[in-house]
This record gives sequence, C-alpha cells and structure tokens, in this order.
Amino acid sequence: MLVAPGQVNAFVELFPESCAGCAASLPARLDPEASRYQQLGLREHSPHLSEWPRHEVECASCGAKTRAAHDTNVLPSSAFGPGLTAVVALVTGAYHLSRRQVQRMLRELYGISISLGALSAMERRASKFLTTAYKEAQQEVEQALVKHTDATSWLRAGTLTSLWTLATPRGTVFVIFSNGCRATIRPFFGACKGILVSDRATVFGFWAMGARQICWAHLLRKFISFSERDGPAGRLGQELLDLTALIFNYWRALQHGLLNRKELDAWLLPVRCAFERTITPSVNSGASSYGAREVSGLRAIVASDLRSE
Repeated sequence: MLVAPGQVNAFVELFPESCAGCAASLPARLDPEASRYQQLGLREHSPHLSEWPRHEVECASCGAKTRAAHDTNVLPSSAFGPGLTAVVALVTGAYHLSRRQVQRMLRELYGISISLGALSAMERRASKFLTTAYKEAQQEVEQALVKHTDATSWLRAGTLTSLWTLATPRGTVFVIFSNGCRATIRPFFGACKGILVSDRATVFGFWAMGARQICWAHLLRKFISFSERDGPAGRLGQELLDLTALIFNYWRALQHGLLNRKELDAWLLPVRCAFERTITPSVNSGASSYGAREVSGLRAIVASDLRSE
C-alpha cells in the first residue's frame, strides 16, 4: 500500500521527453494521476521514504498522452531500500531474531510496520546479493590447509534438516541439507584438501584418515564417560585422561615458546605409543566392560591425531 504524498521524504519526478504520437517535445507538467513507486529505507538512522511518480503529459500538438518510461534502471526494484534490507538480514541472520521480533524492533525503534511476508522477501533478496560473497568464502575455506566441520539439526518450515559448517581462521560457511547422508554432504567439502577437523562420525569416510584430526573435545568427553564407569572401563578412561592431559601440557608449552615443533613431535612420540599400549588390550579382549566396541576405532584415530598442526 502506498503512503500518502505528505509522508514522503523525497520525490524523483519522472516526465516523458517526447510525445509517443508525433515525437514533439513535451513540457515537464505534473500529473495528479501519475503512476507512483515508493521505497522505504533508512538514512542517518531514521526512516526515509522516496517516491518516483511517472507523469503522463498531453501533447499540445496532437493531443496524444505519453507517460514517462518505465525505466528499471531508475525505478526501485523493491519497496524497501538496501539499508533497511541489510538491517533485517543482519538481525535475523547474525543476531538470530525471529521475524516477529524484527517486526517489533522496527516498529519500536523506527515506527516502521512491515508484514512477515515482506521480511521474508527482504531476506531472500539479501541472500541473492550475497551469493557471490558466499562462493568466494566457500573457495577460501576449501583451499585452507586446516578446516573444522560440524553439523546440527535444523528445523526449516516444520521439516527437520541438518545445518553444516566449514570453518577456518579466515572464513566460515554454512549450508542446510535435507539430510546428513554422505552422498548429500560430499559436494559441500569440494576437493579433499588439507586436514579436516571433525568428530568421529562415519559420514566423513570420504576423507582419508591420514588427513583427519578428530576433535579432542569429543575424545575427551568419551574418555570421561569411560572413567566414570566401574572396574576396568573406569581405569581405562582414567589412563586415557592422564595421557590427554600430558598432550595438552606439551601443546601449551609449544604455544608459550617452551618447545619448538620438532621437540613437540619428539615428545609426543612416546605418548602415542602409550596410547597404543593402553587401547590395544581393550580392543583385542572384546570385553564389554571395557566398552570395546566404542574403543575399537580409537587406535587409528590416535595414530593420526597426535600431530602438531
């Protein structure tokens, strides 16, 4: 719905230059029935409404009526300006406000009333213009030597989907998939370049284990769960926790300049051997009290994870 002219902040009057009937020059004469186009935006943190009236002028020579051209390079493509669209995209995308919360925010801060459908259209418009930047970020992440990935469930229009991310110090990209199956997510990772830091999910089987870094936070939680059990499983968990603490002590020494990379690798070698000695009996025994099924994959993980990257 168009706003009354008295509430418009700026007008861009559009007049036809020549008569469509005889090509005679036409005067710039205001037309009370002009076709009106409006765009609401933000300027200097305040609402700003612009209007483009397309005037129709009658030719004095032949009587033909000509309306100003519908120039898509001049007329707005949206009822909402780029500043307002950017604010909506920011608060819904980065600050995770719901559309109803954004409705209330715009009304209370700026006196702007916008429908939920219009907010959704603004989000789609912003997403379209961000496509190029998204592809650039995706290429940057794909070429990174070390990248982190994770996923979580995501409710979209009442349907359960999965939200995936790839993150590096220089960029982070997200994508929503209908499911988290290997065949579905595989294209998102592009060329399997560099080291992938992830949890132990089997869905990452397409990435060579020698170039995988299993997240130590996940491993630590697993070791803690072992340590809280009774009997042999509890003792196994405690041994693994002690070795993990030693790893992070060495890592902190590297970060504080007390060790160099070569020294770190040398100090981690006996720790890796200790991990092997600790895990191997539980894997070979098959004893359920050791949680052997849960532990069976740790030997390969330890072999690839005691790295200094």
